[in-house]
Amino acid sequence: YLPFALKSVGHYIYLSSYRAYDNKEHPVRESSPLLCDSADSVLLRNSDDYSVYKGRGEKILRYIGGNNWTIIRPAI
Repeated sequence: YLPFALKSVGHYIYLSSYRAYDNKEHPVRESSPLLCDSADSVLLRNSDDYSVYKGRGEKILRYIGGNNWTIIRPAI
């Protein structure tokens, strides 16, 4: 449904979370790896954990491409 939604709106906002990042690096930066890609635990990477789920959503947007979306990662 996401490709359809992106074509149907002027600009799509994906509300992610700072928890999508792996926190092995400090400080966490925009270029830090996503937890869904770099977690030490394969079980965690393959789970539906909130942090992993948010990171996957970000990856899907990047895969689809386009320029009418924004990812927001609030900390609180």
